[in-house]
Amino acid sequence: MGYANSSVLRKAMTGSCFIDPEKLNALARIANLEGMSANIHWIITGDGTPMIKKHDPLTEDERLILKKLDTLSSAKKAALITLLN
Repeated sequence: MGYANSSVLRKAMTGSCFIDPEKLNALARIANLEGMSANIHWIITGDGTPMIKKHDPLTEDERLILKKLDTLSSAKKAALITLLN
């Protein structure tokens, strides 16, 4: 999150300081392998669950395209990127 050391996070966990909004925003953008991210509402209020499902902005068509792209060889992917650029 850009801190030089973990002292700010230790202080935040004990309640003696609070993480600034920019850092909370960065924290909310991080997702684990299951697509879960920190629930900022929970961090601020203690209400709800610590982790929430991260919003997936991709449409069904975009997911289908990405799935099909995964089947292409690396040479075909490179050619497609060149064509799109």
